[in-house]
This record gives sequence, structure tokens and C-alpha cells, in this order.
Amino acid sequence: MKKKSPIAENSVKKRSVYDKISPKVAAAIGAILLTVGIIFVCVAVAPRKAAIGAIENFENKVVTITSGEVNSSCNGYPVIVSGKLEYDKGGAVDAIFGISADAPILYRISEMYQWSVEDGKLVSGWYEEIIESPDEEHRNPASYPSNAKSNYYTAPGVSVGEYTVSAEQLLLFERRIGLEALPEVDLRGFSNADGYITNSSDLSSPKIGDVRIRYEYFTVENATFAGKQRSESIVSYTNHEGISLFASFEGICERDYVISELRGTLEHSVIWLLMLASASLCVGAFILFRSLTEAIGYKPSLKRLSAKLAKIPYDKAAIIYAAAFTVCVYAVTYSAIWASIYEIGIVISAVVFLLFPMLLVPDMLENTPRRNDNEAEYVPILIKKDDESVSQKHR
Repeated sequence: MKKKSPIAENSVKKRSVYDKISPKVAAAIGAILLTVGIIFVCVAVAPRKAAIGAIENFENKVVTITSGEVNSSCNGYPVIVSGKLEYDKGGAVDAIFGISADAPILYRISEMYQWSVEDGKLVSGWYEEIIESPDEEHRNPASYPSNAKSNYYTAPGVSVGEYTVSAEQLLLFERRIGLEALPEVDLRGFSNADGYITNSSDLSSPKIGDVRIRYEYFTVENATFAGKQRSESIVSYTNHEGISLFASFEGICERDYVISELRGTLEHSVIWLLMLASASLCVGAFILFRSLTEAIGYKPSLKRLSAKLAKIPYDKAAIIYAAAFTVCVYAVTYSAIWASIYEIGIVISAVVFLLFPMLLVPDMLENTPRRNDNEAEYVPILIKKDDESVSQKHR
């Protein structure tokens, strides 16, 4: 039985998966991964590009109105309306509990004492949302008492000049002020206690199902709204791709400020999808470059860099070129999607396109084997001698 050569065993062990497949198969795999990466990049940034297109369309058509007078010629067009926020005297009112605020909108925040599981431990506390019961022994109510859940109330006649303002627009404002002075309430088992309206007999030791209610309101002297004019109201502006733009701002805001704020609220690209796309692009570009260069017999040497640094072996030179090729592919893909968004995409791809060929082309021309048609092709000729003639010669 013949023993295997240790040298042969080591050479087999050192072979990678890439070395075991043919260049054609490797090129196909690289092309597939490259295509998948490009598709992932497109899918990741497409929503953001569509949103930016909607903002650009809004910016090109928008009409700024500061006089407060309804301009009938703007009906159906995007508008930015700013002015004093007005409403009927008395403000917003929660008629159920008789709570009012001299403000365009009043928020009722209801919380229920419930069981919950936090960090694997059973706890109890105040929660606005109804929580599913942890188990049969610790059950929470299925709903709030009638007319005691969270809600909001708007004042009658909220407007900016002649333009009416809807509750939807008022809800866009994030700043809220707590309503501290609550009137005495004695209704349906609810009363005042510790700054809340509650049905609990003792807020310091509540029972499961007890409810406590507090109030917040929003008020501002001047406001700015961005959307589409529909008769005497402002509604959401939606483009042909279904992207909606609708915003409210405190104070009198300039057109440029409104546009910049709209850009800041854009849907961001899906980061994990971009990371997956980058990995697919890198691996695909590397495999494709290696397989194609091996198919034509090209062995990178990077002599220009070697003269300054050190002699770079073929494998390392191939990795350097493959990395550069990957950057080139990613820059082209990235800029192709983002060119209409940020000019830097065009700059990146232009720089990469200039640098990569300057390194690759001269080295490829020098280190790719070429056949000279003028030279005769050497073909070894095997001559089989006649055994009989050979034997007579040696007699």
C-alpha cells in the first residue's frame, strides 16, 4: 500500500473552496451576488428617493401665504400658510368631566393600574395601554370604564386667518403643557386626588383596574402649516407615488425652513438592508474579478506600488485590485441611485473611475500573456521507432 506524500496532503488541505470550482462557475456566482447586492441597494434607498422627489415637487409648486386670506387660485396646489392661530372663546373642553383649557387642543391622558412582566419579573404599575393578562391568577381588565380612556378635544373655529385648521394638524404639534389646576369632579365614581381625576379610593395603594386621569394642552400665538389647499382648509399633500407631506410648525416660518424640516422627516434607508447589500457587492465583485482575471491569465503585480513599498506577491496584488474593483462597483451602484439626491455620489464614482483604470490597465497590459501570430507554434512530435529496426541496429 502506497503512502500518501505529506506534501500532497498539505497542498490539498490548503486549497480553498474557491480553488475547487472552475473560473466559469466562480464568475457566475460572483455575477449573481453582484446583481443581488445592486437590487438590495435599490430596494433600501428607493423609499427615500421617492420621498425626496415628492419634496422637490412640493418645493417647485408651493405657494407661500402669509396674509391669511384664502387664495382661490391656489386650490389643489401645495401651500405654506402662516399667521395667528385663533379659536373660539372658551377653548377646548372635555364635556364628560367638565375640564377646559384656553387652548386650541386639550389632551386627556388616562392610565390604568395593571399587571405587567418586565425583565422576566411580574410587576404592577400605571399604563396607558391595556396590557394582556400575564396569567390566570394575575388578570387585567379588558378595557377602560366607559368614557374614561385617553382622548383629545379641539376648540371650535380653530383657524389661521381664513384657513380652517383640523384636529389632524393640531395633533402634529409635539409640545404639550400639563394642566395643573383641575376643578372639583364628582361624577360616576371619579373624584380629585393628588392632582389626578381618579376612581381609586387610595392612589398611594391602588388596586388593579383603578384609573387615574391627567390633562395636557397645547397653545401658541402664531403657527405655520404645510400641505395642500382644499377650498378653505389645508389637507395632506400627496404626490403620484403616494408620498404624503403634512406638517405643522410653531411661529411664523420661512419657506426655506419649512422645506428643510420636511427633508429632515424623510424615511431613512433600511440600514440592515444596506449592510447586506454591501456584503453581497463586496463578495460578488471580488469573486467576479478573480475569476475573470484567471480566465485570461492575468496576474497582477502592482509594480508601481512595489517599487515604492516592497515586492507585492500575486495573491496580495489580486486582493488589492479586487478591493478597488469592489469600491468601484459600490460607488457606481450607490451614485446611480443617489445621483439625483446628493451630488457627492457623482464625485465619488468619478474619482474611483479615474483612479482604478490608472492602476489596473497598465498592469493588465503588461502582465496578461499575449499570443504572437507571427511566431510559429511549437508542436512536439512523437516518433515511434520500429522495434525490429532498433534491434538490427544494435547487432
